Amino acid sequence: MKLIAILIISILNKFFIVLTNKNIEFCESSHILFTLLKNKNKSLVVFRKCKISKSNIEIIGMDNNLTLSGNLQKSSIFISGNNNSLEIGNNTSILNMKIVIRGNNCRISIKSNTSFGSGYLICMGKYNSIEIGEDCQIADDVSIWATDSHPIYDLNGDICNKSKAIKIDNHVWIGNKSVILKGVSIGQNSVIGMASVVTKDIESWSVYAGNPAKKIKKIGGWDRNFITQ
Repeated sequence: MKLIAILIISILNKFFIVLTNKNIEFCESSHILFTLLKNKNKSLVVFRKCKISKSNIEIIGMDNNLTLSGNLQKSSIFISGNNNSLEIGNNTSILNMKIVIRGNNCRISIKSNTSFGSGYLICMGKYNSIEIGEDCQIADDVSIWATDSHPIYDLNGDICNKSKAIKIDNHVWIGNKSVILKGVSIGQNSVIGMASVVTKDIESWSVYAGNPAKKIKKIGGWDRNFITQ
């Protein structure tokens, strides 16, 4: 295991992990556990079969969990609150991404063999989640927001734009500059066209495009290989 520098700062009940190294590599058997017992803080950070370069990780709060089993390059992870979790599966590739969890009991799960070009992955609120399946291809400048970030109140003073979960099934291709908004499900083997804005559920085995995204046609699947025709 090669570890150039890790800075850990504990202030009261806050737990910070910051990695700013130009090149950090963890071998297959690496398992790093950070636990703060003070104030019953039991945050867990696990790096396994992963490579981290030019990236920052910061965790603030109690009982938060991070498991990273893929490649993280030129990206940032920020977790703030309590009982949140981020799980990044085997052979994932994350480049130029900003991943944010802010709230309590929120979860982001990214399954194996999924790739990200660049963009945002944002989950906020209470008991909110973003689930991304296996073998998904998410292109550059894609934003996935399971929240509006800031509250809007109705005339009675109640929040009327609560955060909602996003679920993306296996083998989904999301095109450049697309936006996936809160409360939607995207079915397996579907394709989201470039610069689309997804506001409603997407059927499996289909192509959707536009703002807002609409169904274009049914398909028999798609492939990661470059087109030859």
